[in-house]
Amino acid sequence: MGTPFYESLKRIQTAVNELSQGRFVLQLHPGGAIVPAYQEFLGQHEGALDWGSGNFGAVMGTIPLGAIYHQNAARLPPYAYHVFLWKEGAAIANKWIAAKGFDVMEIPGTSPVNPPEIFLQSTKELNTPADFKGMKIRTFGYGGLPFEQWGAALTMLPAAELYEATQRGVLDAFEMSNFKTNYDFGYHEVTKYIYISPIRAPSEGGMHPAVKTSSFMALPDDLKLLFTTVARAEAVNFGIEMTMQEGPIAEKMREYGCVVQKLPMEIVEAYAALYDDAMTGVAADKPDMKEMLEAQRAWAVKWNDTEGLPSWSATPEEWRQY
Repeated sequence: MGTPFYESLKRIQTAVNELSQGRFVLQLHPGGAIVPAYQEFLGQHEGALDWGSGNFGAVMGTIPLGAIYHQNAARLPPYAYHVFLWKEGAAIANKWIAAKGFDVMEIPGTSPVNPPEIFLQSTKELNTPADFKGMKIRTFGYGGLPFEQWGAALTMLPAAELYEATQRGVLDAFEMSNFKTNYDFGYHEVTKYIYISPIRAPSEGGMHPAVKTSSFMALPDDLKLLFTTVARAEAVNFGIEMTMQEGPIAEKMREYGCVVQKLPMEIVEAYAALYDDAMTGVAADKPDMKEMLEAQRAWAVKWNDTEGLPSWSATPEEWRQY
């Protein structure tokens, strides 16, 4: 409760309840109130929830593509990724979710157009890949693979535990979210160095909200349309709201005493090369992830050819094979 993601779902709830004039009543509970935090996907599948956040964390062993759906390092910026998910990505994910027997889906076009995440908040200064050796870092998904290859020890902890873990020295650095979310958690109080780069998490979308498929499909068509229209509008509204807060909150962190700076290019370039090579291997024996990864790469090539992409999201010529 109180997080930007919760408030976004709250706006969907309020609009749907008011516009339906009592025909469609959405209920909303904070993370952890009905099912354990980060278990909402299973909560929807099992019937404890009908809608809400659909983080793949609880089922990535069964649906590996989830690791590159919420965010995929070194890839598409927010708007380009939003369009990809709307036109291709959500359909691929929904196909595999259903094939694995889960009663959960994402409605295409409802993935938020969020700004990139902060690369890392750290208690130690980072200038080159060598500085990662021996560090204890909290990561999510495969975005930490380069850190591991540079000698860091990786772990996964919920957002609510990062402050104390860093304060006690259990963590040296962590990735979490954007400036607004991280500031609200007070992370600037326990980390001196805040590194900015979209390379690790260029966008933060997917499965927000997700719905229980059988519950959603049982709705009358006009209520399906109402929910979909409201959620799609909120996807853009949420992204604008979050983006407009990035600069002012970064300045607040500087005023607190944090060193807020761009990630050194030596780290950016090394990270991109290691990540792309690693993901080709990781996805090779995971059909769902392989399909999603290759679709993202093909989309990146098309987008770069027509709209252009920033240097950190450059598309190798060999990706034209996809």
